[in-house]
Amino acid sequence: MAAEKRGLSGVSRLGRWTASESDRYVDARELVNQVIGVYSGLIHRATSEEEAEALVSAQADQSLVLQRMTLGDPATIERILNEYPDLVRRLRAASR
Repeated sequence: MAAEKRGLSGVSRLGRWTASESDRYVDARELVNQVIGVYSGLIHRATSEEEAEALVSAQADQSLVLQRMTLGDPATIERILNEYPDLVRRLRAASR
């Protein structure tokens, strides 16, 4: 099962989820992790203390999204899957 390969072997204890739901959860987590990673690069390249602080705050917000996301929250998972690919692209473009 894909979920087991991705470190979600305990998923069955949390409820009954389809492989597709588990995969969507993993994909959403990966997108949030990508955003966090891009923020790290932007923080490193910040040209002022104010810019760095704003980026650290934005990165912290994404860490909270990651911490709070659960398989039982399909609305958040769907929002991330719909919105974050564009966010990742925009942040990566800003880091160039």
